[in-house]
Amino acid sequence: STPRFLTVMWMRTISRTALLCLPTLLAVHFWADCTQR
Repeated sequence: STPRFLTVMWMRTISRTALLCLPTLLAVHFWADCTQR
């Protein structure tokens, strides 16, 4: 496998993970902000 192929695979994996984690992080941050008030 070429380094370019590995780079593309890593970029896809990272972007997919970010898309999955971002809503969860926002929800946790919003919930924590609400509970502190």
